[in-house]
Amino acid sequence: MTTFASRTLAGLDDAWGTDLGGCVAISDVVIGKFSGNPVAAGMRSGNVPIPPGATITSAVMTFTSLFPQSSSNVVELDIMLQQADDPPDWTVCDAWARAVAAIAAGATLTNWVVDGNEWCNQCLADSPDFAAGIQQIIDRPGWASGQAMMALFADDGDSVNSFTAESFERDPADAPLLTIDYTEIPPEPQRITIRGRRDSKIGIRGRRDSKIGIRGRDDADVTIKGRDDTALSVRGRNDTKFSIRGRG
Repeated sequence: MTTFASRTLAGLDDAWGTDLGGCVAISDVVIGKFSGNPVAAGMRSGNVPIPPGATITSAVMTFTSLFPQSSSNVVELDIMLQQADDPPDWTVCDAWARAVAAIAAGATLTNWVVDGNEWCNQCLADSPDFAAGIQQIIDRPGWASGQAMMALFADDGDSVNSFTAESFERDPADAPLLTIDYTEIPPEPQRITIRGRRDSKIGIRGRRDSKIGIRGRDDADVTIKGRDDTALSVRGRNDTKFSIRGRG
């Protein structure tokens, strides 16, 4: 298993905004409702090294609480990924619109009923696992290792108030942290083929008391054959030990 972990790395990589339009990319990150209006917050991770075909085993966003906040706050969110292979930063600040577009495009949603007890001063608050949402992006036909992805945290309609987390501008060392665990598809088995031309003989011989080994790495499929009724001879001379096998 491999782990990718990265905080937002620039001021325009984290932002939040309400359903009134526009958003804020130069302050701390707000999630939930703000002045009675639902909020969407977005964190962009650039240069994600996960290759196509990888299996995502877990994905969590960790926030750092900016100050002591009421444990009785009610914040409920839907976590989703922007449905794009390499989404831009927040130069165009349209957080709520991106969340609405992601839902319309069929984004996988993970619900988060935020635990207010985790939002004490400088405390760390982990999101629930949203591996399914990350997997949806990795499985897109246009995904390639090194592209960016945008995680969105939108009020699901049941929030009453908000929580505030540190942003890149406040302290890069406490900016939202995305951690993804994944496994890669193993490489295709190597094939080793020895062929003879029509009516030829293939002879593999070892000298007295020697060993002959034909091996493929990592569960390779080893094939020795003749083409068009070729006579195939595999033998050792004078009690030679002979083996054909795959390694791994």
